[in-house]
Amino acid sequence: MSKKEELPTVARHVQLYAEDWDWLEANYGPRSATAFGTARAVRKIVHKRVLELKAAARAKIDAGSQQS
Repeated sequence: MSKKEELPTVARHVQLYAEDWDWLEANYGPRSATAFGTARAVRKIVHKRVLELKAAARAKIDAGSQQS
């Protein structure tokens, strides 16, 4: 049974660079010291980056509205 996630998830096919996947597997996969889970690590990394991109977009919009 899969673990409950913090937010709803959707399954999508995403191609990653082989060297990136290898690194993620080595650091988060089942044979790593953490065994955190490669898929979970990818979700966390993507989510964090999306939040950063959203914040940057909001800041740009806010900066533009203040100049008017």
